[in-house]
Amino acid sequence: MALLHYADALASDETSGDMAEMCKRIFGSSKKHISSKQLLASMPHKEDICLDAYFTWDRRGRTLGHDLDDWLSAERALMVQVWDRLGLDNDSSNTAL
Repeated sequence: MALLHYADALASDETSGDMAEMCKRIFGSSKKHISSKQLLASMPHKEDICLDAYFTWDRRGRTLGHDLDDWLSAERALMVQVWDRLGLDNDSSNTAL
């Protein structure tokens, strides 16, 4: 889901032919070009999300019932880091994972 949310900020350098020409006309140079391999390699690992969610749970006093919130919060925070590393704009107020 995170990839879909951020797809508008990217243009893949793997796009070719008519699609590449259409993207150039529509977006010009306003999109950052990045390969899908680079994007996938930058994505947070499940283990990192799990660990961050665990630390959030631990800091809250190990109260139950917030597991999904903890997971989504950890995923969102790690995606912000990915976007920063890739040099892409990140509107955290519009992040819907």
